[in-house]
Amino acid sequence: MTTVTKKGGEEQKFMPEKIKRAVMKAAKEAKLPPKERKKLVREVAGPVIKAVRKRKTIKTSLIGEMVASKLQKKSKLAAAAWRKHARKHKRKRVVKKRTTRRRVVHRKKRRR
Repeated sequence: MTTVTKKGGEEQKFMPEKIKRAVMKAAKEAKLPPKERKKLVREVAGPVIKAVRKRKTIKTSLIGEMVASKLQKKSKLAAAAWRKHARKHKRKRVVKKRTTRRRVVHRKKRRR
């Protein structure tokens, strides 16, 4: 069984449906026809799922990189939608320095 380590350090069981769903959403966002969406899910999610299952543990960031790489080779439009979503949901960690203590502040990226 493969364990996925999330960004915050939390671990959970690997769920291949999440990868399939994410690729499908990227394809839908890129406005690909339904047949092409299904084909893209098979061609992108399948090899990534196989590669992940070979490992005992894996980080979510590595899974994301694998999916993005495969998407870029198969569909530039879907890859662009994937990157757009990733940028939108990425949280920035900013460390503010003070004379007495350090404080970590999470900021959301401004919309343009």
